[in-house]
Amino acid sequence: SIVVSLKTADPASFVEKYKEKYSTDPGQLSDYGYDAMSLVLANRKVADLKEAKFMGATGDIAFDPVGRRVPVFSLSTLKDGKIPEYKP
Repeated sequence: SIVVSLKTADPASFVEKYKEKYSTDPGQLSDYGYDAMSLVLANRKVADLKEAKFMGATGDIAFDPVGRRVPVFSLSTLKDGKIPEYKP
């Protein structure tokens, strides 16, 4: 079997900081909301998105020339019931 997974930053760090501040677990899309607000608070304009690159709660963030987020993912092959870490 082939497994595709999105590369993320350290999700434990985001969850830990979120719990510390709000005394509850983050919602399912809290990390994406955090990244979106980070862009807004950085006063990014749509034209600037293609140049925006940073490490967000959901991983490396970069955009293509039309402003779509460039996905960062990994491919792995299931081996002995486990997903080995992919190292390019």
